[in-house]
Amino acid sequence: MITIGIDIDGVIADFNKDFIEKSIEVTGRDLYPERPFEITTWNYPESYGYSNEEVHKIWKEIKTSPDFWSNLQPSPETHDFLEELCYLDADFYFITARPGLRSKLQTEIWLELHGFPKPTVLISGDKDGLCKSLGVNFYIDDKVENCEHVEIYSPATMCYMLARPWNRKVKGVPRIDTLYEFLGEIRKGFEE
Repeated sequence: MITIGIDIDGVIADFNKDFIEKSIEVTGRDLYPERPFEITTWNYPESYGYSNEEVHKIWKEIKTSPDFWSNLQPSPETHDFLEELCYLDADFYFITARPGLRSKLQTEIWLELHGFPKPTVLISGDKDGLCKSLGVNFYIDDKVENCEHVEIYSPATMCYMLARPWNRKVKGVPRIDTLYEFLGEIRKGFEE
């Protein structure tokens, strides 16, 4: 049986759009460029002038929200991608480090709303450890450190970086441009 691991935010969910809106709501200031704009760094709020204290307040609001995670917009390819996954005879784990109030349940609701019934959601920042212990064959993420750690500590996992402007500098991990490319790599795994 093939096992697949999928990160959520920045991969299948558009976290940044809602985080930007929450930043403005919480701080009462809009320091971001005219939208849409390219986010080129992981800690972008600070790079646009938000203080560490303001970012902490934004995260506090997210962590106490009963619906922030369940209301995020999907990435453009998400619906088709999730529907295609349902046809594969594989085990799926949606692995995310989302903090906060019922984040696991919110994520499960979100996945079901966007085309994936009865998902298995795991909340953890130890993505390399989970990939190794679960025997994940294919994994996709958008965070450089997560992908590099999976490459090092879970060598049996084929890890892919979904190309985003904030993750151009990754070592040893193939970058792919679309979720469809990831799906193609998974299908090749069924053929081997």
